[in-house]
Amino acid sequence: MTNKVIATRLTCFALISAVEADLRGIIRDAADKACMPNFLPEDVLKNATKRWIEDHKAGGGDLPVDHLELLDYTDFADIGKLCIAPR
Repeated sequence: MTNKVIATRLTCFALISAVEADLRGIIRDAADKACMPNFLPEDVLKNATKRWIEDHKAGGGDLPVDHLELLDYTDFADIGKLCIAPR
């Protein structure tokens, strides 16, 4: 792989990561304002919970009940589902 290809891939990753972070912030603010602590659809909640458990294997701890705490464990596809979810 050439340096240009690697640089392009890293740039794309950085852009997608920035979009994800911005969308998570927008979703977090909207959920806070609407006083909706539980807003994740069932499939997104399942994926985020699985990722949270994987990330906290060694440290243990209680599973978050508030969906806002699990929002950081969503991926780009999950965030897309949240953005187009019916109101």
